[in-house]
Amino acid sequence: TSLRKFEQQDALPAKLQHVQLAKSILSLNEPEEKPVTPTRSFGSGKQYQPRFLVKTREKLLSIRTEEIAIFFAEGRLNFIKTKDNRKYILHHSIETLSQTLLDPQKFFRVNRATIVAFDDIKEMYSYFGGRVKLVLNTSFEKEIIVSRDKVAEFKRWLGE
Repeated sequence: TSLRKFEQQDALPAKLQHVQLAKSILSLNEPEEKPVTPTRSFGSGKQYQPRFLVKTREKLLSIRTEEIAIFFAEGRLNFIKTKDNRKYILHHSIETLSQTLLDPQKFFRVNRATIVAFDDIKEMYSYFGGRVKLVLNTSFEKEIIVSRDKVAEFKRWLGE
């Protein structure tokens, strides 16, 4: 019975090791979120990302935040589109961008998949269901619709 008691006590740490191993394996399948190292501070004392590192086939580029017109998700990938119509894959989630990396005075998350730059909004239209449709200065293939639950906040953001 002493041996059985020892085996039962020893089994718990072994099971925990298996659980930790399984979690580690699962985390390898998740997209890697780059560590955030914001370096620019604005009036509120909060820091925002001044540049984003993107990769093309052959090189790495550092894109200034001011050059970006829109952040958007397509499928499982996130992209930026610059004001000169260049499109790059970005390794930050829309959630992380809107919550911590972008200055909320300059960027607004209009729906779950899209963040727009204030200075790239060209036109706004009333849209059915109490929503708002946006047209940007930068060409964009899809309609940009401010979701119903964000319309009031969006109008306040615009200075209404």
